[in-house]
Amino acid sequence: MYRYDPKDDPTDDCFRAGGNLWLVLTEEKKQLLIENTVEDMASVTENIKYRHAAHCYLADAEYGERFAKAAGLDTDKVKELSKLDHEGLVQATLAM
Repeated sequence: MYRYDPKDDPTDDCFRAGGNLWLVLTEEKKQLLIENTVEDMASVTENIKYRHAAHCYLADAEYGERFAKAAGLDTDKVKELSKLDHEGLVQATLAM
């Protein structure tokens, strides 16, 4: 899916648009987004949920934390995963 690691180019913020969208959503829409995403990902393996949560966290910390909590994930682990480069994230979540 990746042809390059977004963290290789610090000027390329792949998560800004998602974070900006999160910031303009009303509280009702934020809750709906979280609930729908958790429901849609119910059958997805935990490692993929952690990858998604790390990406949400990179877009906006509150977004990532709320998704993680709603999905029953460890928020501290999500924060740590968000610090990794793409390959590190893949490797860390493959072992789950």
